[in-house]
Amino acid sequence: MVVTDLVVTLDDIRDFLLDQAKRSKTVRFIHTMTDRGKIIEYRQRLDDAIAKFEDIFKVSSHLNMNDAIYQLLRENKEMKEMLEQQKTEAMKILEKVEQEDERARQEQMLKDEKEKVMAKEQEELKDVKKHGVGMRKGRCKLSYRNVRERRKRKKIKRHWRN
Repeated sequence: MVVTDLVVTLDDIRDFLLDQAKRSKTVRFIHTMTDRGKIIEYRQRLDDAIAKFEDIFKVSSHLNMNDAIYQLLRENKEMKEMLEQQKTEAMKILEKVEQEDERARQEQMLKDEKEKVMAKEQEELKDVKKHGVGMRKGRCKLSYRNVRERRKRKKIKRHWRN
């Protein structure tokens, strides 16, 4: 509807100009006053048709802008969701790394404890080998070999007594 108004107006202006071109200079001079009124009328009709056309174009432009904004918002939301997902995945990986670090620390502590115990036992064993006696918690203890030998001697003494 708006486009047809614009086309009709432009056709009328073209026809008017063709008529003006066919006239001689004198006839044009005589019709100058009436032609001015027609020119003002055509200018007004053309301005109205262009204004209507621009209004539709603005609405169309606003619709295109709204579509573009909607598209940008949707893409922004998708990117946000993707980043959130990557963030949760990163947090899970970080949590696993922290768990592995804690497990490694605990294993190292157990290993250190075992090494300390073994070092202490080796020291006691050296002490037993050296003196035949082990020192534990401040008390003197006979080595297993010494205890066994003492028992054998007691048996032998009993046997001979009988």
